[in-house]
Amino acid sequence: MAPQYRKGGLVFVKNEERDIHVGDPITYYENQGNAIKTRRVLAVDDRLEGYFVKGDNTDKVEMGIVHKRNLIGRPYFYLPYIGILVNVQIMGVLKVSLFLLAVLMTFYALLVPMNIHQFHQKKK
Repeated sequence: MAPQYRKGGLVFVKNEERDIHVGDPITYYENQGNAIKTRRVLAVDDRLEGYFVKGDNTDKVEMGIVHKRNLIGRPYFYLPYIGILVNVQIMGVLKVSLFLLAVLMTFYALLVPMNIHQFHQKKK
């Protein structure tokens, strides 16, 4: 099955208190908060207070259980490809580029009026 939430997209998650059932997509923390994943619930284990999950694009179940304490919520809105722009490295490059553009525009704004003034002085 093709994934509903593709890599590089931006998923908006809503923290909902209602019960999560088999087949529902959930978003959760992994590796002590170092990663965030969105997967579909395969089974709910009330005894261990967690969920068994798998991705839409794979036949294999994810190893381990997602505990309720790691749950962020349910995806409620998805924008494809926008997550690429929110990427930390791309944002860093964008900041540097905008800074350089601002510096160039400042120099241009300072030098052009001087050249115009000198041009008018020579005409007289």
